[in-house]
Amino acid sequence: MSAILIKNAPERVHDWLRRTATESRRSMAQQAIYCFEWCMENMTEKATFPEPIRLPGGRVTLAEIDSAKKAGRK
Repeated sequence: MSAILIKNAPERVHDWLRRTATESRRSMAQQAIYCFEWCMENMTEKATFPEPIRLPGGRVTLAEIDSAKKAGRK
């Protein structure tokens, strides 16, 4: 069996997982696997993501992003 490690989970996710694992008499790893399997079996639609935005000038640089963020804060 392959291993999975979840780092930096939000506190509320960690707390929920711990609580539901305890209620179900499972370890946190067993509960996480159970949740993943349940989602896989019960998803009715394939997840869809929007198409990437194509800009006329090509890729946007980090400097342009920073500049736009700073301009928006004025």
